[in-house]
Amino acid sequence: MIRLVGVLTEGGVPVEIRSFIDTDGEMLIGALISAAKMLCAAMDSGEVHRLAFRDNTLIVFESKSGYTVVALVDKGAGYAESQLRIIAEEIDNSNIPDADGSVTKEHTVIINKILDTYVKHDIAINLEEVLDRIWPPLISQIGTDSELEQILERVDKRTETTGLVEKWQKLKSQVHYSMEDALEYALQGRFDKACAASIDSKNTLELTFAIKMGTLALQMTETSAPPLSELVMRVDRIKADNPFSSAVVALVKFLSREIDSRDYSKFLRKAADIFKFRTDPPSLLQSFVFMDGRISEFPEFAGRLVDYYQKAIPVARAYIYSIIDRNEIFEKLYSVSSYDDFKSKMGFYKGRIQGILSQLSSVLDEKAGISSEPVTYIKMALQSSLQLQNYITLLTALSESPVLTVSERKEVLEEVLEIYWKYFRSLLRLNIPIFAHTVDSVFQSLSVACAEYYRISTGEGREAHLEYIDEFLTDVSLVVHREWNKTQIRLSIFVLINAIGPILARVGRISHSELELLYSAMKQYDSESTMSLRESNPSAYMTNVGNLMVSIAALSTRIKIPKEKLHIRIESFRTALAVHQWFVSHGMVCRDDIMSVTFLAGQILELLDRSEVERVLKVSVALNRIAIQDYTEYDYELAMMGTPLLLLLIQGSEILDEPIYSHLANDLLQRCIGAWRKYGFHEKAENLDNLIQQEINNKKGA
Repeated sequence: MIRLVGVLTEGGVPVEIRSFIDTDGEMLIGALISAAKMLCAAMDSGEVHRLAFRDNTLIVFESKSGYTVVALVDKGAGYAESQLRIIAEEIDNSNIPDADGSVTKEHTVIINKILDTYVKHDIAINLEEVLDRIWPPLISQIGTDSELEQILERVDKRTETTGLVEKWQKLKSQVHYSMEDALEYALQGRFDKACAASIDSKNTLELTFAIKMGTLALQMTETSAPPLSELVMRVDRIKADNPFSSAVVALVKFLSREIDSRDYSKFLRKAADIFKFRTDPPSLLQSFVFMDGRISEFPEFAGRLVDYYQKAIPVARAYIYSIIDRNEIFEKLYSVSSYDDFKSKMGFYKGRIQGILSQLSSVLDEKAGISSEPVTYIKMALQSSLQLQNYITLLTALSESPVLTVSERKEVLEEVLEIYWKYFRSLLRLNIPIFAHTVDSVFQSLSVACAEYYRISTGEGREAHLEYIDEFLTDVSLVVHREWNKTQIRLSIFVLINAIGPILARVGRISHSELELLYSAMKQYDSESTMSLRESNPSAYMTNVGNLMVSIAALSTRIKIPKEKLHIRIESFRTALAVHQWFVSHGMVCRDDIMSVTFLAGQILELLDRSEVERVLKVSVALNRIAIQDYTEYDYELAMMGTPLLLLLIQGSEILDEPIYSHLANDLLQRCIGAWRKYGFHEKAENLDNLIQQEINNKKGA
């Protein structure tokens, strides 16, 4: 995050300094400026220096016109350096006088305008107000299309049904009270049946176990789970006179939003502190309290729990191990500087997953011919789905890493798509319980992989991939439909549509499943919870804003919108752009989202006045440059990201009639074509050249 940014003139005299340091840190500003003065005194134009300053990095960049741009950052120094370079270039391209030590109103006005364009620190976005202005008129407009209106009506009817209670009551009537059966069901991973077999107990430990089983069932697909309201009622009957009961009471209060996750974690910690790791029935009942993702907050205890569960409860062991394994995967992945360094580690992960896939293949082949649900299938599905989740996440994260060339990336993405289609999708169709967070994680990974693979594919392969995307969205829609009434299953639909929506918008397709998912997600949207993040967790808040705005903006480009409603497209785009300006200023760069926002800029550019067109072009170019950082070193990233920016530059050049943008476009085109050819993607190079020439000819003929 940029904690301070400023511009100095000759002699280190400040023209403008903007500090985002808290009050206690303001005493640092003088020391920082002094350090910057010393550095810039020995610098030539175009040079950049970094200086470690406590837990931060001071970056100093000298412009050609003699001004020094400085920034203090606590993370994302590489991105911040690119940002300072752009600010320095903008200063050199402005009509500001060369630096001579003087500071006039002319200097401050020009510098402030430049900083306003490229540095966004405060959160000026009220998502609730933005949605009030754009969502109702968009839905109203969608409703004018009879075919699309039917999709909205189908979702509306779904929200009026309440099948959860009926399914739960039916299960309860079939399962009778038996703690022996309840524990056996739990060991099998049938948490809904375990709950039904123990929920009527008057014993505190047994009722604690039953309620925990109910919360697990609520967070899984294909279960007949008790409504949360029933668990709240049952909790009132528990004597929370021990840490295990207190932890489960706190869990239900957390799920019903009476307390936050931090308070719940405190109760979980107290239970962990007294757990004895015994295998007698009471201890086994107690141990299920720890089947919770937050157990990773206590790594030493989680490690002991894996060993304990190894023989006692294999399903729980797989659950906890997957959490630990996931953390270790990312720790290793983020320390990798080249794919060669990671190949040996990938060999280990591939070897492990091959065993899982082999077991799954035999289970899927057998299950295809029978209708029952043997215990072995349920346990196998639960355990293997957790491993698949981590492996798919690993591959997807690796595919977005700059350590992969385009060819390597294509190979990794194809493996992700194949594993989902052949294995995970088949698991979903068996109607066997799977943890909802596993399904959600895989769906998020697939949405990113689908978007990325589209950018690499060509010709018939691209058309086939679009069909794959449509099938994938249908899968997601089916899960949402089946699990609609489980309040604890809320898939990250906005994340998913944020990735895929712009891809479908690029080809002008409206996916019925996409619309159904977005409308469903808006039905479940919790404005109060999201707005509360604005102060408590700004990054999460802005992420939510960005996902929502890109999803809505991308959909709006494919809806026929009359002139009086064009503000829907404009405001959703403006908000999405502001989000990524904020991200960059806070040391975060979302590469895929920057591509999406760049594409969306091209969809509304002709609706803007000249000054805003110029600002949008400058910011879009800056965001892409910051994301790529070095066009030569990361030429394959440039090739992947280049098309939306190329089209935007051509469009902007036509609107503004300024040669600088056509020159930028031509340079970018040659670099992209060269990179595609360099990595063996000759068809991509030819297609890109043809696309751009066609776009230029269309502009000339217009």
